[in-house]
Amino acid sequence: MLVYQEIVRINTGEKLPFFIAAASKEKEPDIEIIQIPQEWMDDCLSGMEMNVKKIIALKDGEIDPIRCEMCDWCKRTKVLKNPIYPDTADRRDLMEKGDTVVTEYVGYCLMCGKPYNIEGII
Repeated sequence: MLVYQEIVRINTGEKLPFFIAAASKEKEPDIEIIQIPQEWMDDCLSGMEMNVKKIIALKDGEIDPIRCEMCDWCKRTKVLKNPIYPDTADRRDLMEKGDTVVTEYVGYCLMCGKPYNIEGII
């Protein structure tokens, strides 16, 4: 959504508001129009600008993605390295024991967008 807004701004000089038309999957669907606050869009743009070189390097295969180990992509591409133990409470425990490949702070999984910090998933 941010990319589309930025393309329109570059081509027309106008920063248009962004809306999501949403519907639930219930038997009787609930519907809403959700306006995304411009402050959120601006925050995302500044975050994208800070990470654009890293995103291009990732796309070009120059660097490996920093994995969250929680999203579908991470699960699908997971490589088993070590056994886990029955008393492990959840994946956060594994992350704290160093079984993940988080090597630096980036802020979000580059595949699924889930936030993480240096210790693992927030």
